[in-house]
Amino acid sequence: MLIVPLCGDYDSEVRGEFIQRALKKLISTAPFSADEIKVMKLAYEAVLLELGVSNQGDPIADLVAKVVVNVTSSGEHNPRAVTERALIVLGFRRPAPALLD
Repeated sequence: MLIVPLCGDYDSEVRGEFIQRALKKLISTAPFSADEIKVMKLAYEAVLLELGVSNQGDPIADLVAKVVVNVTSSGEHNPRAVTERALIVLGFRRPAPALLD
């Protein structure tokens, strides 16, 4: 099992390789653009950082990857928005209340 810290002074190339592998198995059959893949990578890493997940063998890492891919597939292409929606879907954030007209 490969354990890669997601923050600090760790080689970003190794961290990026892990992120790519985690997402690759989920996106290999779907036609995502390079920009969408970049958004997914950024959001995936941000969610893991937010949750304090640094062990790539943690089952939550796979769940996070699935949620990030699903949110991006729904048409969201802003990494911050994907991150926030993923945290809501995972139950770690509450959705903002709708503003009344």
